Amino acid sequence: MKSLPLLSNHPRVRRWTAAVVASAVALGVCLASYDNVDAAIKQNRIERLNARIENVYTADYQDMADDKLEQEKSRSSATEDDMFVTEDPYGTNTTSLYVYFTTDDAVAVSYTVHADGYTDFTRDAYQESQYSKTHEFQLLGLIPGEKNTVAITLTDADGKSRTHAIEHRGASLLGNEEVQLEKTVAADSGEDLGGGLYAILGNDSDEQDFMFYYDTNGVLRGEIPVLYYRSHRLLFDDDGLMWFSASTHHMVAMNRLGKLEKIYDLGSDYILHHDYAMDSNGDIVLLATEIGRDDNAVQDQVIKLSTSTGSVTSLVDFDELFADYKGSTTHAGTDVPYSPYVSSAQELDNGQILIDSGMKGLFGQYDEDGDLLAQFHMTLNSAYIYRVYKYDFSGFYFA
Repeated sequence: MKSLPLLSNHPRVRRWTAAVVASAVALGVCLASYDNVDAAIKQNRIERLNARIENVYTADYQDMADDKLEQEKSRSSATEDDMFVTEDPYGTNTTSLYVYFTTDDAVAVSYTVHADGYTDFTRDAYQESQYSKTHEFQLLGLIPGEKNTVAITLTDADGKSRTHAIEHRGASLLGNEEVQLEKTVAADSGEDLGGGLYAILGNDSDEQDFMFYYDTNGVLRGEIPVLYYRSHRLLFDDDGLMWFSASTHHMVAMNRLGKLEKIYDLGSDYILHHDYAMDSNGDIVLLATEIGRDDNAVQDQVIKLSTSTGSVTSLVDFDELFADYKGSTTHAGTDVPYSPYVSSAQELDNGQILIDSGMKGLFGQYDEDGDLLAQFHMTLNSAYIYRVYKYDFSGFYFA
């Protein structure tokens, strides 16, 4: 009996199969090409953003922004009926506004930011005097990409007030953080979280790093770009400056309007490793790692940064101080049980406790008895939220 030819050997089938294979290969090449193009576009965007932020963290940029701001102000009437308002002139808080105007009488200033779908944000603007005729402040809290209606209320010493409204569409974010965090309120908690803003310090990214401000409703109220790595905490000095780390090498001081007044490089001998505090003289003491050590030791140096000159001096070398102890230890890490890492805890002024469970992307506020009041969930960029601290920013952004 003559056997039938296999279907795949038929000339027409072979041609059809070849055509299908060729089409599939072409489609695959096309899709790969699109993927490559998309990846190239994304990488280009990231590089341009990184370069932009690197430029922001230079004295030349900050001085140029100052000059531009003064020129624009001089062309404005800057009265209470025609306030001078511009977006983030110093490049340090994406959704903020710089506001400047004068009044005939001395008044205090407060503002409320409203955007449909979000809770209102109300604050008293900081002024050197409670009642003033010249008003210059950084306005926080705009919702990115949305129409924001800002009610600015002026109140005199007799309690008489008047309100002016401005509309402004919030600037687009530089990062991809959530505008509204998922919030869970504990049953019967009363949800008395007080005021202040949560500062998210280190939701590390492979693209561009930021510090974020969220209010107690979980709404984004500030996006502060840093060079890379993360900020570890905020320090406030007696000159009205807010200090924070902008990279492993840089400590910076920002004024109330958002200008970086001081940008200090720690130099080639040390890198910042995790924490710092302000001493009684207003200088900054930092935990650091000495670069180029043969033993690969980390976090065993304490250095001091002069906030007036930017000079760096060594205070303590734990390698020398505890030489015998160090010689008796190893880096094997096998008698100690594993524990998840990177989190923070802060006792607030009202006795409540703020806890960040970093690797879970959760932070929550607890009452004095340790009972949860409210918890917030933030999508992780990579592995964890480094720290979350709460600041009232009284005497800085707010009165």
